[in-house]
Amino acid sequence: MSGDNEKILTRDFMLCFWANFLFFGTNFYLIPILPVYLKELGNNNTSIGVIIGAFSFSAIFLRPLMGCLADSIPKRRLMLAGTAIFIVSPLLYLTTTSAAWLTLIRIAHGMGLAAYAVGSITFVAQIAPRKRLSQATGIFVTSVSLVTGIAPIVATHLKNFLDLPELFMVPSIASAVAAALVLLVREPAARPHLRREKHDFIGTLTDRHVLVPSLVFAGTILTLGAITAFLPLLVINWEYNNPALFFVVYSAVMVIMRLVAGSVPDRLGHERVVVPCLCLVAVAMLLLARSHNALTLAIAAIVFATGYSLAYPSLNALVVEHVPAHRRGASLGIFSASVDLGNFLGPVFIGLLADVAGLRLSLAASGLTPLLGAWLFAHYYLSRQNKVQVKHM
Repeated sequence: MSGDNEKILTRDFMLCFWANFLFFGTNFYLIPILPVYLKELGNNNTSIGVIIGAFSFSAIFLRPLMGCLADSIPKRRLMLAGTAIFIVSPLLYLTTTSAAWLTLIRIAHGMGLAAYAVGSITFVAQIAPRKRLSQATGIFVTSVSLVTGIAPIVATHLKNFLDLPELFMVPSIASAVAAALVLLVREPAARPHLRREKHDFIGTLTDRHVLVPSLVFAGTILTLGAITAFLPLLVINWEYNNPALFFVVYSAVMVIMRLVAGSVPDRLGHERVVVPCLCLVAVAMLLLARSHNALTLAIAAIVFATGYSLAYPSLNALVVEHVPAHRRGASLGIFSASVDLGNFLGPVFIGLLADVAGLRLSLAASGLTPLLGAWLFAHYYLSRQNKVQVKHM
């Protein structure tokens, strides 16, 4: 259980995998339901954007806090707290029509995401074999890749058969099942000396092994946030105008890459994998900006998923490998907040740019952020690594 065993697919790992599948599935389930519900309540697009965005906005600030808690309390408690919030929150959406109260509910809902996400990824880092950490992380987050393409389809199908209260009850039930799986997980006992360590949050935040991967990944996620927000507008006038094709191809390639090539970063070295992956993401954004039919859209999705699939576990593994064990939770909390930061900033900045320069040029320009991340990563990791090698020659 300590992470020294070379086996990845242990009982506790698989329990977390399926709990993760159900937990994040509830979030993707709400994608085709919640905006329509808010529109029916009479909210305008700005209000809908604020309410939906409050979910990620709150998680930006809460994930680092939850990371600090993960260093001092059992990870399973954080996961259970997250599932408890996810059980209650979908039902609360039906209790008010006030945009202000709905925004507060979304903020609370985001607290659940922050607690569970940090607890789960920190737990996996704790039990995964050190020499196969990137592969283990990649397999674990494949649970999210799988459910990304499944949950919205399920929700769209159920809308034809269930009334509103029943629709919102589904994610609550799924979260309850996730909580039951978490209860079955056996967490290794924390070593006593780790519990006594004091947190230096600023020191952790400014540690280049935390800050650099976080900034790099935020720039990468910014492109995904832009795609999620504006792809429907890009394809709206195409003969084939279903943006779901991109996400179906993206999910399939993510799963295949992480299962087939997931061990590549561990074998070649995480530092060697990141820059090529970020370059692929940048190329994918250029291809997406030039897409005009289903085939070119699918090609862009393949290239994007190929780069993204190995970039995340590699950056995550670098954080785990370079920080002390007593700061691992706080470090991963900061790193995972980069997901929410990118998802929040991507639609905002690309939306502002699109009003001036057009959508296609804006999507292509978003590819500059992973390229900037590649330069930053190469400067802080690869150049220093080469200097160390020269000194030892």
